[in-house]
Amino acid sequence: MCGICGIINFRDESPVDSEILGKMMQAIIHRGPDDEGKFIENYAGLGIRRLSIIDIEGGHQPITNEDGTLVIVFNGEIYNFRELRQELINKCHKFKTFTDTEVILHLYEEKGENCLDFLNGMFAFCIWDRKNKKLFLARDRLGIKPFYYSLNSKGISFASELKSLIQNPLLSKKLNDEAITDYFALGYILSPKTVFRDINSLSPGHFLTVSNCVVKENSYWDLKFVDRKFSNENEILEEFLDVLSASVKRHMISDVPLGAFLSGGIDSSSVVSLMQAAGSTTVKTFSILINEEGWNEGKFIKIAEEHFKTEHHESVIDLNVQELLSKTIWYNDEPFADSSSMPTFLVSNLAQTKVKVALSGDGGDENLAGYPTYIADKMALWIKSIPGLSHILSLLQKPVSYLVDNPKIPRFIEGLKLPLSQAHCWWRVLFTDEERKNLFSEDFSRKSIDYNPYSRFETCFNSCDGDSFLKKAMYTDIKTWLADDILKKVDRASMANSLEVRVPFLDYKVVEFCASVPDEFKLSGFKSKYLLKKAMNGKIPEPIIARAKRGFHLPVSKYLKTQLKDMALACLSKSNIEPLGILNYDYVNLLLSEHMKGERDHGKKIWALLCFSLWHDIYFRKSLNENQI
Repeated sequence: MCGICGIINFRDESPVDSEILGKMMQAIIHRGPDDEGKFIENYAGLGIRRLSIIDIEGGHQPITNEDGTLVIVFNGEIYNFRELRQELINKCHKFKTFTDTEVILHLYEEKGENCLDFLNGMFAFCIWDRKNKKLFLARDRLGIKPFYYSLNSKGISFASELKSLIQNPLLSKKLNDEAITDYFALGYILSPKTVFRDINSLSPGHFLTVSNCVVKENSYWDLKFVDRKFSNENEILEEFLDVLSASVKRHMISDVPLGAFLSGGIDSSSVVSLMQAAGSTTVKTFSILINEEGWNEGKFIKIAEEHFKTEHHESVIDLNVQELLSKTIWYNDEPFADSSSMPTFLVSNLAQTKVKVALSGDGGDENLAGYPTYIADKMALWIKSIPGLSHILSLLQKPVSYLVDNPKIPRFIEGLKLPLSQAHCWWRVLFTDEERKNLFSEDFSRKSIDYNPYSRFETCFNSCDGDSFLKKAMYTDIKTWLADDILKKVDRASMANSLEVRVPFLDYKVVEFCASVPDEFKLSGFKSKYLLKKAMNGKIPEPIIARAKRGFHLPVSKYLKTQLKDMALACLSKSNIEPLGILNYDYVNLLLSEHMKGERDHGKKIWALLCFSLWHDIYFRKSLNENQI
């Protein structure tokens, strides 16, 4: 696992500035504290910070092929590299290392751009063809590893993180108005946009080429939903367990110690169970506890730990939340309102004291319909099928919103009015359309009036080849929520601590198998994750199988009245908000006042506002140095 960056001045062929490339590398030193490497030749420059996992001594990058015409920098892991390496040796390719990085390079020699079809792993890499002056950038199928790029007057720059890219003085830090609208509508920014107007992310399952000054981005993979014909339920269960077990075993390939996150939920417990079955040593597990009533998962973590008899390590969130919030905002690169980034940061920090690699259960919900939103979708479809019922409920929306201090109920009723392509994303909306009209300043509202932050969801929903609402909703989540929130959070939080996190549920063979299974094996009635629960029955404790889905979020509503109160009041003061030119201070102050007085729970909204204000302060008023945060 690494951090990579580069500059290719293909437009004017001006020499790469070694100092700028060095600053780009330094900005992502946390991603690779073990080693660094640099390649500069005329107008091409590649840089890497390496976290050594495979072939620790011999895996220095950049790496070249036999005749030196190809150069690669690579971030990630290829889990089938050993099989590919042997196949390439049989075709007379000569290797000088035992790394997966070199396998990619030789596979590219053999297959060209089609090499991506043969790779099983998480990756973002760059190959520079010195002879043909061609650039090849690629990102893994699901977007597990990040990749950003920017086209400018000289050519192209790229990096694993935004904080690296903006070290290049050619890049403007002008904000992307559409990205800011995304953030306040959803709590995160939808790719390929980023918060900076001049920078895009390379989409998951895509590659980008630059040749003869022509830039092209192409898709090499997409998820297809075609129900397979199975003879019976047992056949599905057996094959699913085989596919998932094989994935976990592949993800355990490492030359350094590895462990697993253990949350007390079914996904992480399943991963630990299968790790235990695949290995010969005791599994090291890591947990973070939130010591607040209603938020502490300790009971279920204890059940899992005792059942699996792991070497368990855990810690409690009891430190300076203000300091931790500032750190995670710096590492996240962009405004990001998912409070689970903080406990993810802490569990990664705990794990890195014992291991360099950890497996997690992320991706299980998207593959197997684990979110409550899928149940809400099913309920909404049932209500819409009864003539007049949705209209009656819509009449009750306003009274319900005042009588019940639970935003999910009026949000559900409001979602009944929407077309199917919009309804699913509505459950996760942060500020509604009407609320954003009050939230934004008049000037910003005018600039963003024509932008629809839900259009990306509609595009994904309508482009899915699945024949049911559930398939289309799951596909949309994989393309948006998973890639732009969940995986981004896990990558930044883990790499901030120089820890590699692997996600066996997102092995593309697992993802494709789950997509081939009929809907009723994912959402059976109103029971989610039916397939996983049946497959793991007897392998993990029953209380974990039977428990309801719980997130990894913080009790932000309480924190904003206690540990974070002074910070929130200061960051969201008139003197801080009005100069931004984006937000309406009177509305922000109203939310603060109602929340602090206990009149309404605006915790998630105020949290998002606080994160945005802090992010703007860090990225525009302070030095981009984590040690100064």
